[in-house]
Order: sequence, then structure tokens, then C-alpha cells
Amino acid sequence: MPRHLIALGVHLVWATKDRRPWLTEDIRRELFAYMAGTVAKKRCRAIVIGGWEDHVHLYVHLSTGMSISHLVTTIKSGSARWLKERGPALRGFRWQRGFAAFGVDPRRDSGLKEYIESQEVIHREQDHEREIKRLASAFALDRAEFAWD
Repeated sequence: MPRHLIALGVHLVWATKDRRPWLTEDIRRELFAYMAGTVAKKRCRAIVIGGWEDHVHLYVHLSTGMSISHLVTTIKSGSARWLKERGPALRGFRWQRGFAAFGVDPRRDSGLKEYIESQEVIHREQDHEREIKRLASAFALDRAEFAWD
């Protein structure tokens, strides 16, 4: 095979530092567009990006040679810088240190897309602890494996 073939979909999740509700509706709209641009510049593809006041979800397809950690670091550092430039109210903005990454089967991704697109509705009714427990359960992980600091 003369070229590499990568077909890897990943669901990424991370929160704001101390889960502070920095991400208002207006900011989220612009932030998600900014993040999609960052993903594209890394030759990856953003399938859907969503989130709530204190966290984001991205469903992306990775490009050849792109590590998950490198992509997340690039998105987080660039978006934090971008947010801080939005004005004095956001100058103290920070993302948490950690992140979660889950493999996605593209044949069964419609539920994930809907889930990410529905974050505003979901979080009017469900707190982040319940969401984390659901994610951990879906992937048979211990809750302690999630580092939301």
C-alpha cells in the first residue's frame, strides 16, 4: 500500500478550569467555529462540536500522523489564547489540564452527533457529574480515571 490510510474517529471532551461557566451562548458559537478551523488546519475533520458553559465535546476524524494529544493541545492552547483576546472579562480564562478521548465507530455515530448537538438541552436537566458517570459506564471505565482538574 503506497499511502497510509487512517479512519479514526475520536470523541474528545474537556472542561474549563474549575468548571467555571465561561462559555456563554454567544461565545460558544464563535468558539466552536474557531475550534473547527483549528482542526481543519491540522488536516483533521471536525464532524460536530458542541458543549455547555463549562465544557466542550468534539467529534473529529484524525489525519495521518496526528496524535490525539497533539491535536487536543493545539486546540486548547489556541482557543484559550483566542478567548482571552475577546475582552477583559475573559482574560483569566483557562482550560482544565486533562481531557477524555473515546474511539467512535463511524457506523454508529449518529447518536454521538445528536448527543453533542444537544448539549444545551441536556445540561439544563443534567449536571456534569452525571454526564461523566454515563461516559465512564459506556466505556467500562472507573470514574477515577477521569481527571477533571
